[in-house]
Amino acid sequence: MLVRPTPDECSSYYSITGTLNNSKLSARAVAYVLTGHEKHHIHVLKEKYLLTQS
Repeated sequence: MLVRPTPDECSSYYSITGTLNNSKLSARAVAYVLTGHEKHHIHVLKEKYLLTQS
């Protein structure tokens, strides 16, 4: 897992917001975007280079 706060910290970490391309974005949204983006790249690598998990 990329981000693993304790249960007590979850609400405070994930409620932090910032600005990205003049849009407000939460830390929770960034975690989901990064996870999806990584999955996208894994899919592309497997598709292009026939990589298999070991």
